[in-house]
Amino acid sequence: MSGYFIYASLHQGRPALEIVDADSRQVCLQWEYGHSASQQTLPERDNPAVDELSESEIQRLFRRLLLLSCRQSLHGQDEPEQNS
Repeated sequence: MSGYFIYASLHQGRPALEIVDADSRQVCLQWEYGHSASQQTLPERDNPAVDELSESEIQRLFRRLLLLSCRQSLHGQDEPEQNS
């Protein structure tokens, strides 16, 4: 079996995502909204920086998901099996 286990949860009200390789059980991606090296706390909702933070967090998540997808393609896991 090749594929991924995807775990989505909330940590102290913040969305979190973890993707684990089904074969190796290795964590491929671990992401939590607002939890990055450059951003330790979330700004208040009335702060205009919230929209910019939200956009950058979503971009960061999708960039990591794209890299994971590319890694899967390089390993040939997305090729359909041929029936003999």
